Amino acid sequence: MAARTILTDYDMELLQESERVVDTFASDLTLDGFFSSSSRAVLTDRRLIVLDERHPGGQLSFDLSEIEEIEVRPYYGNSALRIKPRGSDARFVEALRFSRTLDEQADAFVASVWREISQLQGGDRLEQKGGKAGGATPDKARCRGCGRPLPPGQEVCPRCIDKRRLLKRAFRYVAKYPRQAATVATLTVAITSLQLVPTYLTKIMVDDVLIPGNLDALWWVIAAIVATHGMLSLLNAFQIYSIHWLGNRVVVDLRTDVYAKLQELTMTFYDKRQTGWIMSRVTNDTSFLQHFMVHGLQQIIVHLLMITGITVVLFSMNWKLALLTLLPLPLVVAGTSWFSKRMRKVYHRIWRRISNMHAMLGDTIPGIRVVKAFNREEDEVERFIAKNREVFAENMRAVQVSSYFFPSMGFLMAVGTIVLWAYGGYQVIVNGTIQPGELMAFIGYTWMLYNPIQALTHSSEQLQGAVTAAERLFEIMDTQPEVEEEGPKIVLPEIKGKIEFRNVSFYYEKGDPVLKDINFTIEPGQMIGLVGSSGSGKTTLINLISRFYKVTEGEILIDGVNINDIDLKSLRKQIGLVLQEPFLFHGTIAENIAYGRPDATFEEIVEAAQLANAHNFIMNLPDGYDTRIGERGVGLSGGEKQRISIARAILKNPRILILDEATSAVDTETEKLIQEAIDRLIKGRTTIAIAHRLSTLQNADRLLVLKDGQIAESGTHEELLAKPDGLFRHFVELQMEVSKSKRIA
Repeated sequence: MAARTILTDYDMELLQESERVVDTFASDLTLDGFFSSSSRAVLTDRRLIVLDERHPGGQLSFDLSEIEEIEVRPYYGNSALRIKPRGSDARFVEALRFSRTLDEQADAFVASVWREISQLQGGDRLEQKGGKAGGATPDKARCRGCGRPLPPGQEVCPRCIDKRRLLKRAFRYVAKYPRQAATVATLTVAITSLQLVPTYLTKIMVDDVLIPGNLDALWWVIAAIVATHGMLSLLNAFQIYSIHWLGNRVVVDLRTDVYAKLQELTMTFYDKRQTGWIMSRVTNDTSFLQHFMVHGLQQIIVHLLMITGITVVLFSMNWKLALLTLLPLPLVVAGTSWFSKRMRKVYHRIWRRISNMHAMLGDTIPGIRVVKAFNREEDEVERFIAKNREVFAENMRAVQVSSYFFPSMGFLMAVGTIVLWAYGGYQVIVNGTIQPGELMAFIGYTWMLYNPIQALTHSSEQLQGAVTAAERLFEIMDTQPEVEEEGPKIVLPEIKGKIEFRNVSFYYEKGDPVLKDINFTIEPGQMIGLVGSSGSGKTTLINLISRFYKVTEGEILIDGVNINDIDLKSLRKQIGLVLQEPFLFHGTIAENIAYGRPDATFEEIVEAAQLANAHNFIMNLPDGYDTRIGERGVGLSGGEKQRISIARAILKNPRILILDEATSAVDTETEKLIQEAIDRLIKGRTTIAIAHRLSTLQNADRLLVLKDGQIAESGTHEELLAKPDGLFRHFVELQMEVSKSKRIA
């Protein structure tokens, strides 16, 4: 058969006849470095196929017997999958580019390639590579259950998720409200039963009232019809309110649990995901699940009850006609099964495209000043249009499938009705075995039967969407934080503040150490300054103290206790942070200062602001401490935001203080005010400071100079300046030269 192209992670493309997919690798970049989800590699039992729009024809294909070498080559900021074909003059071909976060998955894929090549050549190549293809695949790269590579950015395998278990898990939220759920169920049964009555009353009206001409019975039947519809209206009103209350309550609980889980997850989780991706899960996916809980689930139950009730009525009236009515059902059931499987894949693609669009919004909107400063508005609009078109294209694929399926099901049901008219009409006219009213009621019940059946085919589409949404939500809730609180932890009382680093190394990515064998001790009340060029590991070091990340090797001790053994809340309660870019929340200034101590009195808030040299400018604002500031502190200068951040740290009164470039990017006068506030703040506290202006570290008890993730120099300000070829002296001289150049200019 000819090669075919499938555009999903589940159906691998370009397979020849009887060719079997062994492994796949999905890249997140194109060869020229643009983010994309379309580039990938597919390993079969015969070939290695690489898909990227930058290749001629959009693809490369190598027979496994043609591959001499295959490797993952790391570069700065990304990596490449390189393939060298056989031949004396052959060179490596860059097949794919991808971000460093996918290195482990790429290594696992390369291992699979060597394994297949080895099988083709009797194991010789595997031995030559020193068993490169052996060993366990890293947990983060592959599913522990089926061994398949996980999709980029996902921790849970979509193939191994039990869809029924997912919905059962979602329905546990309904079970929290048994009385309301029972009320909805009772109303649903009552309404469904009443909906069967008017059609039967129509049979009585024709056969027992109109044809015999029974005028007295006419008014009784009309009264029964009116009473039935009146009762239906009343019960429907109660049902609508009850089911909306239950659905909205469930989604409130679900959103709360997802948000609580997001607060529990560590920085590693957020480093690998965009803000819009996360927001899409919390908002869109829960909304879709809510719609299913409120409308879809109710309709499915109603339709199933209606089908059951009508089937019983039809067989009780005339079993032969009932069998004719059910003739199209096997084809409808088979078609619905096919449709459900197809739509599951379509919805996965739609959700990924929507997440990508939201991720772009999450990047662009917070950076709108940069966009405008560089006149990139039109470019950003073009990017958004491209993402929006991708969503449109995937939605139209869903519409395309639906546009063929639903009319086909409607035609099958129409044929069933025509057969019923033909047979039933013949029996009325020729044999007289069926009364006209009975046939009319039967036709009415048949349409009442076909309508819920057809509606169930639509509901299967809703069901697949709900399963996909639940899968994405529970993926977050099942993600395990890297810094886990396992077993009993030590809750420290007020600490003294002694910090020890013992042989500490840390890797963001495997094979790329950021800190290597760090050893130092800070005594209680000491101030240590961290100095080094960008990328030397300063910020990473202070992040480890707060346990934003887990130490890869070695240990960090506070007052002699390993921080991994300390209760996380207890640890962070005694650490204060003043960041280079202080984050202020949308709210009042008083609320922002009291963020670390919500129970602080107004007098304590004012005192902290005074110590931070913030009180005067706050009182000059229109509403003083009640002045509401915009998102991220919009409306305040950089120095004002920094002083509020210092006031927040002062009010928290931590034993360990971390200052990350607290005086950078402010004018000299503001720097003086901030420095005065910092001098008050550090008294009696263990302090670790990163400073852009090295002169601000003159009062530090000791300086640590970092280079390439290692401590290159250590000593006091004077001791390090005295080293003629020292790294710290070099930094100071560079700053002095820059300062002189500015004065001359």
